[in-house]
Amino acid sequence: MALRFTFILIIITWTGFLFGQNNDSKTKNCVLQLWGEDTTVYNVVDSMPEFPGSNDSTFSFIAKNLDHNKYKSLNGVINIHFFVETDGSLTNFFAGDTSIMGDNEQAFIAAVDVLKKMPKWNPGKCNGRKVRVFFSLPFQFP
Repeated sequence: MALRFTFILIIITWTGFLFGQNNDSKTKNCVLQLWGEDTTVYNVVDSMPEFPGSNDSTFSFIAKNLDHNKYKSLNGVINIHFFVETDGSLTNFFAGDTSIMGDNEQAFIAAVDVLKKMPKWNPGKCNGRKVRVFFSLPFQFP
């Protein structure tokens, strides 16, 4: 009986610990990812980076700056991953999942050319501090 009571007490304690609410509004949770030597990049932050304007303006910018006539031979989607730096600049571009029918390298180069033309983003924040954040965007080729 004492063993059973102890076990239930432990379960209740751990449940409170794992699922308890933190009422301190200044404490935020961010997910940190380390990339190589001494490089701190966050995957999830309190305030994710944003293209100036809105999501609609992000995709409008891409549509206006991606020369679909030049890349008629490509068809599908490529996800481009990159870092949004603390100053809002975009760096470290690399290709993710793709369903491109055609030259993947050409699709990557086209997408990165558009990203390099973008104005600086509003950087991500963790605990009120600007931080470097991993981000992804899909690029659709007709």
